Amino acid sequence: MLLKICGCGLLFVSALAASVWKLRKARRQLLLLEGWIDFLTFVRGEIGSRMTPLFRILEATDPAFFELLGAKEKRLEDYLCASEKDLDRDSLEALSSFAAACETSYRADLLASCDRALFTLSQKRQELASELPKEKRRTFSISLLAVGLVILLFW
Repeated sequence: MLLKICGCGLLFVSALAASVWKLRKARRQLLLLEGWIDFLTFVRGEIGSRMTPLFRILEATDPAFFELLGAKEKRLEDYLCASEKDLDRDSLEALSSFAAACETSYRADLLASCDRALFTLSQKRQELASELPKEKRRTFSISLLAVGLVILLFW
């Protein structure tokens, strides 16, 4: 009897841990999207109004953004590499096209690329923000249901 209770407890803890891990990943992705949106908005403002070079924009960027990404150096390529594991493919493609435009484009092309990336990331952020509460309820419900079914099977 004690082994059954311990087994059910371990199953409950493992299901809960998996749910929490999945939610933390979704929250991290949302936080990264918000950080990138803030960064691109800042870059767009600096390029659009002041025509600031990119290296100066990166120097003026908030250090909290670097900490969020975990990038070591203040280079756009490092930011993208640090975000690869947490962002989806569409967001990464938008950011990669913006990074490519930063190196080869004129001001108008750079602003257009920045606007496209902002649009894509904003859509993804809204989508993720609306799905997060549903995902939270769904994962916890599934984990509790799985534990309940295991308890019924053991008894």
